[in-house]
Amino acid sequence: MIRFLIFGFPVAIHWMFWVLAALISGALHATGRDAWVLVLAKILVVLVSILVHELGHASMQRRFGGRPSILLHGFGGQSHAPGQFTRNENLILVAMGPVFSLLLAVSGWLLWSFSLLPGTLAGFVILINVFWTTLNLLPIYPLDGAQLLEHAMRGRNPVLRYRIAMVTAALVAVYFLSWGWLFAGIVFGYMAYENYKRSEGRPVAGIFGRF
Repeated sequence: MIRFLIFGFPVAIHWMFWVLAALISGALHATGRDAWVLVLAKILVVLVSILVHELGHASMQRRFGGRPSILLHGFGGQSHAPGQFTRNENLILVAMGPVFSLLLAVSGWLLWSFSLLPGTLAGFVILINVFWTTLNLLPIYPLDGAQLLEHAMRGRNPVLRYRIAMVTAALVAVYFLSWGWLFAGIVFGYMAYENYKRSEGRPVAGIFGRF
């Protein structure tokens, strides 16, 4: 683990995060110095993008009295704060992750507009944050969309929510696999299996035991 503080929030980065970032950034197909420089720049974009998303959650968790910590791992990231929050507080703190991601996408566009960021990197900033936000709002546990749905429904009908999550994750996995995106297909296939276990009332360890 790499550990540090940012704005007072403890952050840990698991080594698998760098594998995820490298895959997203095109490391498997990079040849030549210029290509690897671009890959490293994109890895930095992935790091900043996921960290900013989690800071959106963490900032609200701290505002509502929690003491959050952030973990970046091989499936993205998460902000964890022990304690109890009200329904409205949960809705706000979950929603702030996607909000921060979209604000970062807008920032990337503005930097490109004022010629402060190369078009290739600006496009990657926008792609990562808009694409990830779209996926993250799907009703699949442990993504934000499922958590928003859970709090909006006041925790009712958990089995129905898990089955919706299972089917949605399975469909997304099939979609990615049909396009040859093996890693993404495996991730969502795993989520489908985890949500199947949830619907059956079976224990779910989650990613690194933290979900």
